[in-house]
This record gives sequence, structure tokens and C-alpha cells, in this order.
Amino acid sequence: MGKMKYILSKMSILGCFLCIIGAIFTIQGIIARYNLANIKESYSKFEIKNGRYIEYDIAKEDLIGRCYTDSDESVKFSPYCNTDALSSNQFYLTAINGNSDYYVSLVITREHQKAFKKMLNSNDTYHIVGKFDKLRGILIYEGIAKCLGTNDRSKIDQIISADHQIRIVNLEDEKKILYKGLSILVIGLLIFLFALEKERRKPDTKVDNTQSMNAAKRKRVTSSSYGPRE
Repeated sequence: MGKMKYILSKMSILGCFLCIIGAIFTIQGIIARYNLANIKESYSKFEIKNGRYIEYDIAKEDLIGRCYTDSDESVKFSPYCNTDALSSNQFYLTAINGNSDYYVSLVITREHQKAFKKMLNSNDTYHIVGKFDKLRGILIYEGIAKCLGTNDRSKIDQIISADHQIRIVNLEDEKKILYKGLSILVIGLLIFLFALEKERRKPDTKVDNTQSMNAAKRKRVTSSSYGPRE
């Protein structure tokens, strides 16, 4: 009965929950550390896997887009860009190797959009540390076809990933995932052990009640034995 009470105690459940969460973050942190140790600046289409990192300088020439002549006869570059209505994230298509033979959606969040647009209007490059994960947006094939000058869907699918995206990450934050996981795991373990020790020291009320009843019964028997006789 005591063990059952311990298993169902709120403190032990909290400790177990934190241990599970901590273990998950710890595993993710170990994987992140491994992938960071093997970070690359270019990938082939067959090397892309969720969780891998890429670090390189993006120029506007690395993006899928089209050139047009402005009213002042200057040549302008207009990249393919799809904006998510809910998050306001912008999705560009960037090459992931020097050959520019395969493209992946690059997610530009609000905090990076101003600096990224500045790069698009200049000859500068934009340095990123990105992480491959599952594509959260959609590809607008009509816009892609206008940039590439082809409506051949099979050709487009050969050079553009429909499954992955690159999400810009903070390198230091990625390194801290392991520490966060270990911290939560240790806290959960300490809470669990504290709950175990607290339960172990708690007196067994059922045993105490039984002992009290037995003592009272013996007292009544003794009183009856030495009472007045007729």
C-alpha cells in the first residue's frame, strides 16, 4: 500500500515528468552536438536530412528568381518569395551547393527580413547558420515556373525540395539544448528521490492504528481478568 501511495504522489509524478522531458531534450542535444560537429557549407540533394546544419554566405545569385528591366533601364532582380499569412515568414528558394543544381526553401522570419532585403538590393552576401527540417510552407509552382521559364513539373521537382526547408538558427542556442536537457533531467531526478525519501520516512498509519487497537484490546482483557468476583 505504501508503494502505491508513493507511485501516485504528486511530487513523484512531477519528478517522473521532468525526467522524461529532460531525457528528450538531452537526446536532442546530443544529436544537435553531433550534427554541429559535422556542419557543412554545401550539400547534395541526397545528403539532406532533418536536423543537419548548413553554414554559408548567401548571395542573391543563389536564389531562384528572375531579372527584369526597370523604368530607368536598369536591370533588377526579383526573387521567388512566398509569404505565410499567419506567421509572416517569407520563403525563398536557395541553392545549397556551389553548382546551384538543387534548391531548398529558406525561411526568413521577421527578425531577419530587413537585413535579408538589404542583401537583395546590393551585391553583399548574407551569412546564415541554418537547420534542415520538414517544410512547413507550400511551394507556389506557378511563381517558380515563371522564374525558371518552364512549366515542366517533373523538371521542377528534380531541382527543388518539396520536403525540406532551412530554418535560420542561433548557433549558441543550439549548443545549449544539451545543457537544458541535462538540467531538467537532474532536477526531475532530485525531485523524484526527494519524494521517495519523504515517503520512506512517513509512518505507516495503518500499522499504528492496528497496534493501538491491539493495545486497547489487551487492556480490556487485563481489566476483565482482575475485576471483582461473585
